[in-house]
Amino acid sequence: MSKTMSENRESLELNGVTFYFVRNENYYMAKICNDIDIEAGTEEVTFEFDKIGTYELMDNKKVFPEVKILNIKKWGRNLRIPNSMFPNVTKVVVDWKQTFYQGTQAPSIATSVNLATFVV
Repeated sequence: MSKTMSENRESLELNGVTFYFVRNENYYMAKICNDIDIEAGTEEVTFEFDKIGTYELMDNKKVFPEVKILNIKKWGRNLRIPNSMFPNVTKVVVDWKQTFYQGTQAPSIATSVNLATFVV
C-alpha cells in the first residue's frame, strides 16, 4: 500500500458510524479508512465505497457487539475487517442484491471480504 498522510486524518459520519480516514499521498482523492467508532445502540453498519474507497481495519482492536447487520454498498477496492470487530453479525447485505444470513453459504468473493467470517 502507498504511504499516507496520517497527520491529515479526516472523518465521515454516516448513521451513527464515524469512519476515520487518511488520503493516499500519490492520489489525494483516494481515501483509506483505518479506524471506526460506532455509537451505542447501532445495530447496522454500512461500508460505502463511493464515499471511501478502501477500508483497512485489520490492525484495529475495537469490538462492536451490538452490530448485527453489515451493508456493503458500491463494491470497491478493499474491505478488510478483523473477525473480532463484529462478533454478532448475522446478516451481510452486498449491493449486488445478494443477502447472506447466518447459516447460509458464503459466496466466492472472499478475496476482498471474508464473508465466511460472518456466516456460522
